[in-house]
Amino acid sequence: MSNLDFRKKRAIENLLGMGSGYVLTLSKDEVKECIADVSDVDLNTTAYYELSSAKIVRKFCNEQDDYVVAELLQIFLDVYKEDSKEDDNCKKVQSIVNGLKNKNKLEKISYIALEKEENNLNDTSVILSKDNLYSPSKNVSKIFISHSSSDAPFGSAIVKLLRNLGLKKVQIVFTSEVKYGIPLDLNIFDYLKKQITDGVYILYLLSDNYYESIACLNEMGAAWVVQNQYTIVAVPGFQFSNPKLSKGAIDPKQIGFILDDQFRILEFRDNILAQFGLKVDEMDWIDYLKEYNTTISNLHINELI
Repeated sequence: MSNLDFRKKRAIENLLGMGSGYVLTLSKDEVKECIADVSDVDLNTTAYYELSSAKIVRKFCNEQDDYVVAELLQIFLDVYKEDSKEDDNCKKVQSIVNGLKNKNKLEKISYIALEKEENNLNDTSVILSKDNLYSPSKNVSKIFISHSSSDAPFGSAIVKLLRNLGLKKVQIVFTSEVKYGIPLDLNIFDYLKKQITDGVYILYLLSDNYYESIACLNEMGAAWVVQNQYTIVAVPGFQFSNPKLSKGAIDPKQIGFILDDQFRILEFRDNILAQFGLKVDEMDWIDYLKEYNTTISNLHINELI
């Protein structure tokens, strides 16, 4: 059974026009062909035969797993994009589909993680991946999450992930949450300046909001001056081809990742574990990642609504 709640189902049905009993402009036979492309379910049984196109899709989605449902919805989305201009509703449903697909990737990610563990790639001195050679800095003991206050919920999801990986509260600077923010009676600018000049590991949480914030751009410039080690991440929907990226102080050629990029999250995890000399149980990691994925997906959907 797919993990579609009422709100997601309503968004999908509104886009596909299922209130009319139809699915887009597709005939009933065409809807069945779409389903046949992703599943071997027999639609000629009495359970399906007398149903309208919309009811067939509802029943199918209620009975199938996330990945199969995502594949079917992707076909419908492609049809929609051919007939109509891509709009906010379309982007919202695309985000839902991507979320369903991401959940299916967890088994693959877990397998990769376990394989790395067996081959001793999760070493605390150097982390290797197909795209990355990462060498931890000996002088880093904290992570500073540079972000726009408008993106605080995404930052909180990162903080939760970092804590689950084993970082302590005092090792994280995240000004949108009091317990990770500026200590009482300290000047905010002096405190942030000290964190940056002390060589913290910077996590840039990029978005359109980030580049519209003078404070964020000042943080970026200050960190660039002292050459802090950093990782670039971005909220879902932000593109690394965005011309704003080339106007900042960070290197636009450095590989970053979107928060819902499952395989880059695994690399990020390994880098953090290496940098801070931590270890995480692989089975616990699967649970942490599921929680993280759900949070990021819901936040992105809420932004589109």
